[in-house]
Amino acid sequence: MTSDKGAPWRAAGLKWDPLKSLIVPRPIGWITTLSSGDGGANTAPYSFFNAVSSTPPMVMFACNGVHADGGLKESVINALETGEFVVNVASAGVIDAVAKTGYAVDRGVDEGSHPLLANSAMLASTVVGPPRLALAKAHLECTTVESIELPHDNGEARNVVVFGRVVAYHLCTSILTDAGDSVDVLRLNPLSRLGGSEYGTLGAREAVISHKYGEAELMEQAPELFTQLAARRQRARARRK
Repeated sequence: MTSDKGAPWRAAGLKWDPLKSLIVPRPIGWITTLSSGDGGANTAPYSFFNAVSSTPPMVMFACNGVHADGGLKESVINALETGEFVVNVASAGVIDAVAKTGYAVDRGVDEGSHPLLANSAMLASTVVGPPRLALAKAHLECTTVESIELPHDNGEARNVVVFGRVVAYHLCTSILTDAGDSVDVLRLNPLSRLGGSEYGTLGAREAVISHKYGEAELMEQAPELFTQLAARRQRARARRK
């Protein structure tokens, strides 16, 4: 089967957008923001979300389409107007709450506290204004760095990517390793978005020897590669002199 812009995926007989089934798993940015007007909170999940830098730590979330009432979705408006948002890391046990906070509701209604939706308790953040979701086991407090608007093929709908710098982390002790020195991803068991109406959780994990974290093992098991990497580092140091 072949589909291009001249023969969209629906015309090709597909039920779901193949892009969302092929780019998987996608981490979920469960975003909380505050309105610059009445200060009301807003909660919404975004599967077009990821980390974009570690130094400094930065993340992004992308808003596609249009709000049910027209215009940009509230998460984007709030993040741009207040300059702040919080990423709540969703785990497998909160899949229903994540799905419900994705419902289309009227502007000004917080999906995270509406009685028909998730009804999730809020926690105060330490640096930014938007609250954190108590259901999440980890939170990233962020300040908005910038936004980029991309083309959209559908009328008034807009594609806006929001970038934020992480200014504070909150980690539940239950997701840490026994040593308490790092996050145990199996204990976090992050929720991810797949294609169609499907979500995913973490399966098997596999450790790979890295020259950055396991030089002794690398030298023993792959001496030729270790020699090449050592020579590369030496050349890099020479260039910096």
